Amino acid sequence: MDEFEVVRRSGLIAMNLEDDDELIGAKLAHVDDDVLMISAQGKAIRFTVAELRSASRTSGGVRGIRLSKGDKVVSLNLAPKGGELLVVNENGYGKRTSLEEYHTQSRGGSGVITSKVTRKTGLVATARVISEKDNDLMIISAGGVVIRTDVSTIHVAGRATQGVRLMNLGEGDCVVAVATTNGKKMDEQNGIEDETEEGEEQETEAQGENEGETTETEHEVVGGEDEV
Repeated sequence: MDEFEVVRRSGLIAMNLEDDDELIGAKLAHVDDDVLMISAQGKAIRFTVAELRSASRTSGGVRGIRLSKGDKVVSLNLAPKGGELLVVNENGYGKRTSLEEYHTQSRGGSGVITSKVTRKTGLVATARVISEKDNDLMIISAGGVVIRTDVSTIHVAGRATQGVRLMNLGEGDCVVAVATTNGKKMDEQNGIEDETEEGEEQETEAQGENEGETTETEHEVVGGEDEV
């Protein structure tokens, strides 16, 4: 990080890229962390940060995963203990898989299957490591459609499976991004009160009747879960 202490207004070169390459992610990591890379064709590799040699800003780095023809990396994550990998495909299918199913390998290998990619599921759009704090999931399509659902409702499945449908898409549309949030924290920021005890709810309703107030409840759109 010492090489990024002073950043000019025009920016600094963080990595030297080839003509057909692009940067898809960056993470602050320690030498004992594990890296998890996922490709569009459903492959994943996990290796330790210690296998990456320290290099200057303008270097091109070393190979993390060996890709087959036409494949590309779509996600970069750090893999903490006890987490899960959320994989979402372009056609709206997705699943959660325990990180314990991704064993540490040597850097530069072909990795293992993390999603069974088919014509029905589409390629892997994105993947991210989640924890028990990530209780809300927002899925965004290229057509500008957004749904919000509870992470706990998403099917837990093994690496070599297709998952279930999380989002119904229109013809020609596809998933482009996902975001996980702490739903309780986000609701508090939006001014939505948490659920209260039954007695408190009755008291609130009585106050509303006496003061002529009404209580509004937010309704959320949840994607279906048609298993395949």
